[in-house]
Amino acid sequence: MSGIGYENILKWQIPFLSLIPALLYLLALELHHRTSALVVAGLAIFHETNAMALAGIVNVSHAKLLMSELPTALGIIAFSLIMIRWLKTKGSHPYLPILAGGIAGLTALIRVQVLIIMPPVVLLAWFGLKGEPRSRLKGLFLMGTGLLLAITPWFCRNWLKTGEFSFGTDPSQSGLIDQRYRLFNAPDLLENSKDDDSSSLQNAFQFITNHPDNFIQFTTAHFSNNLVASLLVLPARYSLVESLKTYNDLSPYWDGTPLKLWEQCCWINTYVQDNPYWDHWDGVWRKESHLPIVLNLVFIALGIAVIWTRHNLPALVPLLVALSYNAGNALVRTSGWRFNLPVDWLGFLLYGIGITQTILWIATYFTSRTMDRAEEQAPPFLATRRTTIWIGAACLGILAISGSIPVAEITVASRYHQDDIQPLLN
Repeated sequence: MSGIGYENILKWQIPFLSLIPALLYLLALELHHRTSALVVAGLAIFHETNAMALAGIVNVSHAKLLMSELPTALGIIAFSLIMIRWLKTKGSHPYLPILAGGIAGLTALIRVQVLIIMPPVVLLAWFGLKGEPRSRLKGLFLMGTGLLLAITPWFCRNWLKTGEFSFGTDPSQSGLIDQRYRLFNAPDLLENSKDDDSSSLQNAFQFITNHPDNFIQFTTAHFSNNLVASLLVLPARYSLVESLKTYNDLSPYWDGTPLKLWEQCCWINTYVQDNPYWDHWDGVWRKESHLPIVLNLVFIALGIAVIWTRHNLPALVPLLVALSYNAGNALVRTSGWRFNLPVDWLGFLLYGIGITQTILWIATYFTSRTMDRAEEQAPPFLATRRTTIWIGAACLGILAISGSIPVAEITVASRYHQDDIQPLLN
């Protein structure tokens, strides 16, 4: 519709990814309070603004890059929101699990590792739903239906192309698993590997059996690194007073150029350059970071406590999603940077809820008015009448979105063909 080219793609990508703050607003509203929802959405906007400003200074991925992290984050947030709503309504809206499964499947088409979040969430749903086992199985069946509707068109496309029902991932992924489940680096495995996932998994299990200590060491190290990366999204240093002093000291030298002065003393690039946490960090916290890190952890813990007190099991959905996704990264020995980006929003979600709850308690104390009561029950996403129609609409919508991918491949002529590419590879 807009033509081929980087700028034309951004015309669609940026508005699409701008839904992330809006979905985080709804997620925080579902869990806590309208004020915390505004705080969390604001933090999400600052997070993306800073990522764009720091491009070229530290390793970042943002909405203007053609990478998979932010679309994956959008899908995971939407999945978490619908799952929370479904569990809070005790499974009374059967179209919600279909939407949840469909979103998970569509997101898996972007990054297949997303599927690792499904087992713990399904287990949580089993205990969080009310009713007899039969009704719970019905809900989980509907979720599985949504997932299958999302991935089936792509699987059929791959079967027609290759004769196999699969996601059609890069064959080098098998070599990547082999390479990382060894005691030494073997880059040649990545090049010489064949698309044999079963063999790679078998070798990985054999490595775990023979070297459990090494397996535990690297998985815990990468998992911990992901948690630290989520924590470093939050302030690691309070530099307001220091920045104001520097601004005042440099003012005579930057007379008439206040924007240049601000960039020199107080902008985000100065902040990250003065802190070692984003470039060759040795794992030691600087003294000026001790208080901010402790307060961040306190607010995160408070956020967890508040949402658990109010919602019980549904409140665990964001935690389970983020922790299981990080665990999946750790299993393939990746962590930090863009690998953690799809779930690093958990840090400022809980932080925003915790700090807002603190402010509400303080306001309640000084005004003698109840400021921290829970929001009224949010209305369901759709009316409960004509359930069959809503279920059918959800199924058709998921199938239409997923099916548009192979349909576009058929209807839009390829610009380049294998005969044109092969001479360039020789």
